[in-house]
Amino acid sequence: MGRAETFPGRPRRGDAELAAVRKALSAMPGRLSARAKCRTLAKRVADHLVAPAGDALDSTLSRLRAAIEGDPALALALDPEVDLHRDLVRERVTRFEARGCTQLTPDAWAAETREIVQLLEARFAERFRRACKKVGVN
Repeated sequence: MGRAETFPGRPRRGDAELAAVRKALSAMPGRLSARAKCRTLAKRVADHLVAPAGDALDSTLSRLRAAIEGDPALALALDPEVDLHRDLVRERVTRFEARGCTQLTPDAWAAETREIVQLLEARFAERFRRACKKVGVN
């Protein structure tokens, strides 16, 4: 019985995610602990995810910037195989449904966004820490 059959609710992290995390963590200063690197990366990725999205041209330019500049946090945030954006969307939808599908004021939206970023930072830091152990980055 394979892992997917044993744990259908929690798929294994793909090789693309492990490679992206390895690259991002390896680019950070060596004086940081692995935990600090993971927290820093998680914050940068979460910030990229909630950055104001423009039109299709803005999205394309962001992807090009990630490829050209080599920003590993941006590349990780935009990678469709890793799909970290799904976590942001899931959290937004859950909160929208919980408040009876009502819209928020701009101030309330900004406050909710800050809460979601904190949640994603913690979630991603733990996720990246587990990946860090697998890929052996210190």
